Amino acid sequence: MNHVFQPLVSLATGKTVAYEALARPANGTPPDQLWREARVRAADEPYQNSLVRLEIDSWFSAVREARRRGYRRIFVNTVPAAVFDARFRRFLARVLRWSRRRRLMAVPELVENQGASPNTILAAVAALRRIGFRVMSLDDADDGMPLRVITGARTAYVKLGRRYMEEQPGVWASIAAAVQSYGGVVVAEALETPEHAAAAKTLGANLGQGWLWGKT
Repeated sequence: MNHVFQPLVSLATGKTVAYEALARPANGTPPDQLWREARVRAADEPYQNSLVRLEIDSWFSAVREARRRGYRRIFVNTVPAAVFDARFRRFLARVLRWSRRRRLMAVPELVENQGASPNTILAAVAALRRIGFRVMSLDDADDGMPLRVITGARTAYVKLGRRYMEEQPGVWASIAAAVQSYGGVVVAEALETPEHAAAAKTLGANLGQGWLWGKT
């Protein structure tokens, strides 16, 4: 598994504050397809086993490369269902200890687009906290995720997409306000122009991410 790293940038200062590790399978398979295929494996290779292998491979590659590059904070996409596997939790506990010793903050980013239910997302956040993670992120939180999940999870970062910002700016802003009410940081995704960044900042985003700062 390879990764490219897309910066997360402060909309107030323009400074890069973190990077998201975006998986790029070595065989060229699109990442979403690879994770989807893990869900339809044959009976002799259950989904959970395939998923856990993918997640461990992705995390290992991401933190190793981030360490090599000297990054201090990275976001790593994490499928909520994998968190309930004891093997993956043990692996993440080791990663957490390893990264802390090296002053690298690895932030699990829970991806909603893998079919996770609201209760699954909340349970995954609780499980990650028991491992020792205090800083987490919710991805695609504006893509049908109930507000009760966002405010119930209370992750340090919540990512909201540009498309919804353009289609439903009032709702987008209300979600951003709810996140900031508990001290969370709002990340606006898929920003491609200075105008996108300005609009996101006006609606309450703290950080921006997208091709404006780093094509992947």
